Amino acid sequence: MRNEQHYRRILEQNPNASVGFTLAAAMVYAARYGSCEPADHGTDEWKTIARRLKSEYGENLTADECSSEMDRANQSAAAAKLRAIKSEKRSEQSRINGRLSSGRPAKTQPTQHEADGEAE
Repeated sequence: MRNEQHYRRILEQNPNASVGFTLAAAMVYAARYGSCEPADHGTDEWKTIARRLKSEYGENLTADECSSEMDRANQSAAAAKLRAIKSEKRSEQSRINGRLSSGRPAKTQPTQHEADGEAE
């Protein structure tokens, strides 16, 4: 299986290697999504990664650049998982803070003095 560990092992065994941007894209994809098989090279996500790497680094990346990009993809995946967590405790704290789940301020009701037109 071509998972993140597989690609990291390749980089460790060949620290001075020059890595083509398509292989680097597979490495980054595996770090982000768990694995990268040849069938994944047709996905929009893989293509986006490949285009970005080619634009930023050119045809080849160093082993250190690949490792750095994999680390960044890993952090991005972890952050996405954390943002996806919706818990009752989190929702309750949002209500207590007077905010909606989206983070926008909640609409408040006027106080009795404001409703009567009195200034405080």
